Amino acid sequence: MITAMIMEKNLMPTTTDRPRVVECADLLLHPDKEHSIRICPADFSIHSGERWALMGPSGCGKTSLVNALCGLLTPTSGTLKVLGQDLRLLRAGERDRLRGKRLGVVHQNFHLLHGFSALENLLIALRFSADETGRGARKRATEMLASAGLEKRAGTRVERLSRGEAQRVALARALVHRPELLLTDEPTASLDAERGNEMLDWMESLRQEAGCAWLCVTHNPAIADRFDQVLDARNWSAPEGQR
Repeated sequence: MITAMIMEKNLMPTTTDRPRVVECADLLLHPDKEHSIRICPADFSIHSGERWALMGPSGCGKTSLVNALCGLLTPTSGTLKVLGQDLRLLRAGERDRLRGKRLGVVHQNFHLLHGFSALENLLIALRFSADETGRGARKRATEMLASAGLEKRAGTRVERLSRGEAQRVALARALVHRPELLLTDEPTASLDAERGNEMLDWMESLRQEAGCAWLCVTHNPAIADRFDQVLDARNWSAPEGQR
């Protein structure tokens, strides 16, 4: 059973000489003005190249952790380091640059740039992440879209794509600059099972190419079973004052 597998993996410490790309513990987050949540009560680390799935019920803080790790949500207490940077000490612009240059992030609502084509979304990401422009950038972006099965949709504005196509554009954009850490929040939710498995295989091949670590939020035990480690978020969080 997946539950037993999750518990067993969580009890097994990671032993590696590879550097840590994520270090977090006892984070107090404020997802909105009315609520606060404390997550990761124990130390949690991801090392370079590791693949982690994050599972748990709705409302337990999985998306809040992704938003904290990419610098969109700043904790008021706890430990939060990404790629050696203490995110609590970084200014907003510094967090933006870290996210754009060294992370690949896919949110549930994608955050694609409307008014721009699928290709332009990738080209803008390359320009921001690596100052890469011109023919080399266009070649890289075009190849990424083709590998995602979107070569015929490269010139289509993203608001005219289906949700499944938009999700694939978001995945391609997150990986086009070969990030050091990939964060995905339900990355196959808009795809059927067959296409979802194909996309996970594709993402894994690109992850191996980049050599990056990967944290993937999922509700699907079959997807979690594809990962080396599984973090069980069922009991890690509670509203502040109720722990």
